[in-house]
Amino acid sequence: MSFLGRAALFSLRSDARRRRLEAPVIFMTGLYRGGNHYHVVFRQIADFSRPDPAGREAAVRAAIARYVALLEAYCRSDPYNWFNFYDFLARRRCPGPTCARAPV
Repeated sequence: MSFLGRAALFSLRSDARRRRLEAPVIFMTGLYRGGNHYHVVFRQIADFSRPDPAGREAAVRAAIARYVALLEAYCRSDPYNWFNFYDFLARRRCPGPTCARAPV
């Protein structure tokens, strides 16, 4: 997938697990506003409570695309609230079919 103008690796594995839970998937972020003030945001990115076996992989990929779009939007609007401990920017080859990756 493209993230902030670069190819990035986002695993399908965790979303596939969430899909099996047959529950909604919620994006959550807490944006620091100074002092003891935070703006907390919740957005539903998928609802796997009504499973559709025919479109399972498409539904997971769509959920990841919505997650990446939201993450990118908040990184652009609040860049100093962003930190990450996983190197997902595509500097290495995708390890297999469990990654959603767009060409550079």
